[in-house]
Amino acid sequence: MSTTWHTPLGPHLSNGRQYEVKRTERQDIHPHSRLPPTFALEYAVSMAQNHSVILGLAILLFAGVAVWQLVPRVANDTNIACTMEAKLCPDGSAVGRVGPNCEFAHCPDEKVDDNDDELFEKTGTFTGKVSIGPLCPVEPCTNPIPDVYSSRQLILEPRGGGRPVNLPFSVKLDANGNFSDEIPEGNYSVTLSDCNFLGCSQIFPLTVFIKANEKTEINLDVDTGIR
Repeated sequence: MSTTWHTPLGPHLSNGRQYEVKRTERQDIHPHSRLPPTFALEYAVSMAQNHSVILGLAILLFAGVAVWQLVPRVANDTNIACTMEAKLCPDGSAVGRVGPNCEFAHCPDEKVDDNDDELFEKTGTFTGKVSIGPLCPVEPCTNPIPDVYSSRQLILEPRGGGRPVNLPFSVKLDANGNFSDEIPEGNYSVTLSDCNFLGCSQIFPLTVFIKANEKTEINLDVDTGIR
């Protein structure tokens, strides 16, 4: 504990000597002004550098947060945004696209192979016969029968539900209307080229599902309208 003695103002006598206590005005002196000039300059420079470092760190922190918010994060598949498309499965259910490559998910009854490349190459056999008739008012025709098959082909337009196929497939008919070809698994809309007969609109387009490693057979009778 410290003790402060207050001496009244005015003349005083001590040990035979007279002295006088006077009031003086207090002047506030900044603590930095008491430092030597060189040290004060170094101190000011140091403080300025510290402020610059703090400002730089704040800017870096702000930039880091901004980049973290704006740049898409793809640490796992769930952060990848795929197009909102659906694939129709044979059982009537539908599946969407999933990461990391935004491919369609497998249907519930679809067998998944270890090798994806082989999976996408698997096909099914599309076979059958197209019968076009009658070719004359009274059959059997007495005149030579025109070939109405060889110049025509079945066109298969992909409708999803299988392998990633975008281009249509063409399956040629032989001279008797028979056809057979290997087609990637999926849903297809089937039409007949140059089909201008009466019964064409009643049959086509026809929707078929071709399953990998299996045979899909259809037989079509096209009425020409000749009577």
